Amino acid sequence: MSDPQSIPAGWYPDPEVPGGTRWWNGIAWTEQRGVAAPAAPAAPVAPQQGYGTQQGYGQQQPYGQGAPAQQQPYGMVPGRSPFDAPAPAPAGTSSSTWSIWLIVLLPLLALIPLALQDWDALIQGAVAASDPYDPLFGETTAFTAADLLGWVLGFLIYGATVLLAWLDWRTLAARGIQSPFHWAFAFIPVSLVYVIGRCVVAKRRGAPGWAPMAVAIARMALEVVVQIVIFAIAFSVAFEQTMPGGIPS
Repeated sequence: MSDPQSIPAGWYPDPEVPGGTRWWNGIAWTEQRGVAAPAAPAAPVAPQQGYGTQQGYGQQQPYGQGAPAQQQPYGMVPGRSPFDAPAPAPAGTSSSTWSIWLIVLLPLLALIPLALQDWDALIQGAVAASDPYDPLFGETTAFTAADLLGWVLGFLIYGATVLLAWLDWRTLAARGIQSPFHWAFAFIPVSLVYVIGRCVVAKRRGAPGWAPMAVAIARMALEVVVQIVIFAIAFSVAFEQTMPGGIPS
């Protein structure tokens, strides 16, 4: 203070006590001293992540790791958005599997009960049950062994188709075909739905293979033709036997 008379009264830094204050009455220093100001607290240091250190409420950081790694959702390709179209399959990927061919051909087993059915007795019983002058009028036809075999085969084919569709779906995914046609569509009791769907989706993923779909359509056409032929022959024989002058069996 070069000119003490020009400095107003007040608290100023104590020239004798570093860090302290002292009252200046406008003329001279007094014996009134203030307490030294406490040192500013050091900036908080972020604790090291380690065993037992909690990162946030309810989240404990694993031992020896930093921020938890973000887990990739199942079925997602790294670097791709879930809204992006699935990437094409690797070049040369085949969509033909043994399971899809079993799905295509298994329904042919349903023709076995048709071939074993005694159509002659079945139709004659139905005709007699509809004739009011026949003693068997009103009676229903008996449940035959061929009928039972048809029921059993139907359930077995249905269950096997669902299982084979799941195996086919897993095989296509393992070959690099992303998001193949879902196997759950095999629960629809028409195997052609899954066969067509998986062939179309595989084609879009870059793994074409129309042979299973073509064979499945041909198989269905064959089934219709065989059924028509069997019914036509059975009704023709039954009609000849029920006509006057017919030769009974």
